[in-house]
Amino acid sequence: MYDPSGSLYSPPQPPGSHPDPLNERGLGRQHSNGRKKKRWTKGQWGIFFTTIVYLFLMRNCGDSNSSLTETENKNDSHRIEQEVADLDQAILRKPDDAQAWFRRGGAKYKLGQYEEALVDFDKAIAFDPAYTSALLMRGIVKHELDQYREALADFDQAINFDPDNADAFLLRGMTQYHLGQGEEGLADMKAGLRLAQQAGDSARIERAENVIQRYGSSLPP
Repeated sequence: MYDPSGSLYSPPQPPGSHPDPLNERGLGRQHSNGRKKKRWTKGQWGIFFTTIVYLFLMRNCGDSNSSLTETENKNDSHRIEQEVADLDQAILRKPDDAQAWFRRGGAKYKLGQYEEALVDFDKAIAFDPAYTSALLMRGIVKHELDQYREALADFDQAINFDPDNADAFLLRGMTQYHLGQGEEGLADMKAGLRLAQQAGDSARIERAENVIQRYGSSLPP
């Protein structure tokens, strides 16, 4: 999500506006000589994971824009830092406000402050153990820190509380891939696709279909 150049996001591009990085050089496609599809690298999976996280942040953490230029990125960073300062005050006024802890954790995540974000999500969940969005964000941070088994536990718990959450299944599918559970990961992504279709969520439908249709057979056993 965060990179040292100042870009906070790698947002999904509108269809047709720009080549899909997952399709560059024909990755994952069937070769004319009948060879099996190439397996995705961790970096290629990271592109898809980042897109799903971006969509989740837009829905749950108050993001309605994407930063496209260096100036906009700097302005966005200043805005998020101010948001953190405002939430610091909100937490001082009401330290048991799970939503304030969650929102501050989301802001810190967007600034690349993963360890600090993790503390805030822990607090949000302590005050509201069934806070599905906080469980998902904590799992996202753990995934970013390569703590895949711990992330999987958070996604499992989120699905227990909200079995109709498409994001939870898509994120869990990504995490299962990193644990070598390709078949289970593909099943989760298909479940996430079905839920996105039921909700009419075109952005998530597009990304989930991209993975399932073009790369499903290349998942590791």
